Amino acid sequence: MTSPPTSGPPATSDPHSGDSGSARYGNQPRGVPAPGYRPPDPPQGEYPPPTQQPPEEKYPPSQPPPSGYGPAEPQYPEGQDPKTPGYEPKAPGYQPEAPGYEPTTPPEPEPYKPAPEKPSTYQPTDPKPPRRCPPSMSCDTSGIDKLKCENEAVKAEAAERAASATPIENRHKAFETARTAYRTERTAAKTVADALKERLKGLLKTIECEVRSDRRPAVQSAFDEVLACIKECSETTDDGIPQDCGFTGEQWTTDRIAGLRARVEKVEKHFDEKLATEPQALKERVAGVTKLVDDLAKAKDTEPQDWERLYVQALEADWRLKGVYRPFDDANTYQDDLCRGLTCSLEGRGLLAKLVADKKFEDCQAEARRTRCEDLRKNLVGETIAAVKQPSSVAEETDAGRS
Repeated sequence: MTSPPTSGPPATSDPHSGDSGSARYGNQPRGVPAPGYRPPDPPQGEYPPPTQQPPEEKYPPSQPPPSGYGPAEPQYPEGQDPKTPGYEPKAPGYQPEAPGYEPTTPPEPEPYKPAPEKPSTYQPTDPKPPRRCPPSMSCDTSGIDKLKCENEAVKAEAAERAASATPIENRHKAFETARTAYRTERTAAKTVADALKERLKGLLKTIECEVRSDRRPAVQSAFDEVLACIKECSETTDDGIPQDCGFTGEQWTTDRIAGLRARVEKVEKHFDEKLATEPQALKERVAGVTKLVDDLAKAKDTEPQDWERLYVQALEADWRLKGVYRPFDDANTYQDDLCRGLTCSLEGRGLLAKLVADKKFEDCQAEARRTRCEDLRKNLVGETIAAVKQPSSVAEETDAGRS
């Protein structure tokens, strides 16, 4: 008994099918072989039938073969234009550039505008919660260490301010005394300096006449060279106190306390040794120039005279007289520097006190951590046993996490 024939193609082995007959690679587009597919080779001695080509159409010589698809283009007699329905030829002499013709200008392309950026949907993951040390403690006692360290920092700041309180008070008194004394000494010095200027002018003129004319330029040149060397000396290049006190324009941290202290002390040294003592120093400079002029007048009239030496002494007296007020042009300039020195000292000491307090707090926190870690090392076994969770507590935490 034979089985009834079935419709469809014969059951042949499909290279795209597995052993069970199902597709190996899923749904594949039609006409596109599956990746890795290779058609089977024909049996040996047999070849596939040749491809049947459609017969070539032939056209008469007067009619060229059609181009592309569709019916052949119609042919018109020579000199005859095709008559398109609705087409009217233009009048003879028509030109697009005739008067009244306005060519259409294509619109300019719009400038490129980047598409707006879409807001990011990235959500950072929750940071890992800080580890509790020791893990057996459910009570956070770090606030106790913080409070203790804050108290230590307050004490350190108070001690720093107390250490500088007396020097600051002394500078305040020196400020009040110096600003009044300087005006008095400046007024007296001007009267004496004006008289010395007239005396020195006459002495210098007399001594110049006694020095050979060919020697005066050499003496003056040598004197200028010595003055240039003096200006390069460290003790004569003090620029005073900068506008920013030398430290207010920077950020200071606890690891730079020593550097800040050095700058503050430099400002205070300038105030104590230069500014506060300037009234007395001005008085002494005027007295020194007066003595130089008096000695020069006596030496001029004493035999024998060394005129070149006297000429140098006259140049020195003139140089010191011109710099008797240096570096302050007037009393207001001096008072500004005096005030800056005092305020910079106050600001520097306040900044130092805060940094010292910060340093004390950092050291205290570090010490608390060291103590806690040392206790954990000593009680490693006990802390481990205390941190082990009982089964009931583990289950409770698991249920809480699921909810």
